[in-house]
Amino acid sequence: MLGACGAKAPIRTKSEWKMSSATSATRRGRSTVRWSRGTMAPVSAATACVPPGHSRSLPSRAIAPMDLQRSARCALKSEQTASFRALRSPMRSSASVVCGSPLERSRKMRKMPQPLSDSMDPSRGKRLDVGHFGLRDADMPPHEAGAWDPRALFVCPSNPLEIEIGSGKGTFLCQQAAVQPQSNFLGVEWTADFWRSTADRLRRNKLEHVRILLTDASDLFRHRLADCIAQVVHIYFSDPWPKGRHHKRRVVQTDTLSHFHRVLAPGGELRLVTDHAALWQWYERHAEMHASLFERRPFTPPTSARPGETVGTNYERKFTREGRSFNAMTLVRREAAQMQRLQSSPPTWKSFSRHPDPPPL
Repeated sequence: MLGACGAKAPIRTKSEWKMSSATSATRRGRSTVRWSRGTMAPVSAATACVPPGHSRSLPSRAIAPMDLQRSARCALKSEQTASFRALRSPMRSSASVVCGSPLERSRKMRKMPQPLSDSMDPSRGKRLDVGHFGLRDADMPPHEAGAWDPRALFVCPSNPLEIEIGSGKGTFLCQQAAVQPQSNFLGVEWTADFWRSTADRLRRNKLEHVRILLTDASDLFRHRLADCIAQVVHIYFSDPWPKGRHHKRRVVQTDTLSHFHRVLAPGGELRLVTDHAALWQWYERHAEMHASLFERRPFTPPTSARPGETVGTNYERKFTREGRSFNAMTLVRREAAQMQRLQSSPPTWKSFSRHPDPPPL
């Protein structure tokens, strides 16, 4: 290879090529920045390429270029974010010792378990004790033992039993049980976090006539509960399952209404409240279809509800602040004589024109 004057250019080693490229980049006012593994300090490519035993004087603008300042700010922000997450959740305390580049730190943090938000974590970081108030499927007798009567769980089994499907955080159970000690209450919840929080809340309030069960409410009424054991069944702000293919997951169905009628005692009530317009239409159609089983009556707020409230649950108070409206009804169990009289009455043209099962919304 010839030089500029025709003389043969000297052959340079690999380290000399690195030093020359770094020096030319520094003279042009640019500096390539890389991160050293194990530290959070950025290292300039001009200083990193100098081999041991050599020293090179660099211009002042290469010591603190804009790239280095930007990298230092990013490193400081990453450390502050890691410290904040470590303080917020004990599960992520190991994030403060993660080293490497900001990209490596973010990748490692994404693999760590994320804490639940305050709205979905009722414990708020506290240790919960369900005691004997929280029941699971294993606490129920086996299927071979026959139908289960949950009134045997309480000190006074002769008191009326009320069942709430979807207790959530247990607001209605706690406030209604406090003003109605002459009745026994059984809450049914599917979410384990809410079940655990409600059981701990019952334990702290010492409500011995209340229990919370972790199971599927539909299966409980279909296969486990005995006949004529409940005075009231509460279904407040149930999951609407708005998609058409998910309508089969709604609690109120044609078969579940027949099981509600079976489990309720004579004169028992099925109380329904919702804020969802499509679910309310679903309730109305099913109530009209099963008029031989239930008599529809106006809804009366419970004694524990505040002035202006329909029920007083946590969801209702949240939706009230959002400006939503609520719909409610009470379905009273008909007696066998009333059912026979309605079935023996001649059908009307309106009943012939109705579809046997409501179409999905």
